[in-house]
Amino acid sequence: MKRKLVIIAAIALIATVGVAIAATTMVTQHFPPIGRTILQVTNFCPNLDVSPDTPIPAAGTEGIIRLQCPGSASDVKCANWSGGTDCAFYAGASTGGVNGLATPHFTLPAGYLDIWFVGPDTQGLPQAQHCGQSDNAYHWLKDGVRHGIGNISGVYCAHLDATTDQIASFDITWGPD
Repeated sequence: MKRKLVIIAAIALIATVGVAIAATTMVTQHFPPIGRTILQVTNFCPNLDVSPDTPIPAAGTEGIIRLQCPGSASDVKCANWSGGTDCAFYAGASTGGVNGLATPHFTLPAGYLDIWFVGPDTQGLPQAQHCGQSDNAYHWLKDGVRHGIGNISGVYCAHLDATTDQIASFDITWGPD
């Protein structure tokens, strides 16, 4: 019995010393606030057009279209990035370099599956194929959700469903939140 008490006391002492040692080695560190750049998005025109190089898919056919502002390729803020094609908007000063965040606000009408943006230069690819390379959840814009954006110009891409015969118009507004 005495032996059991000694063993229990020894275990209790070891546990207490272990906790005391562990308590004295804890470390607390503070993470500082981190600011991120918010970029202003500016449009080249109030009303977008479907690019003539990405025809609207026929009813019963899914497809990708590109939306842009006709004639914007001559604007230096578009021309720096477009490879001669039109743009829809520019972010920041459209001077390259700094990336930032912006928040789109929109409600997709029936017929649109997803929208996203890409740089306007197609790198020699057909426009629908260029848009299609970024048709994935990482690039899709979500209403009210901040999205990374480069300090350059861009165009919108949209994936249309196969079943909606009349696709309504909608607006997109960019802001810091």
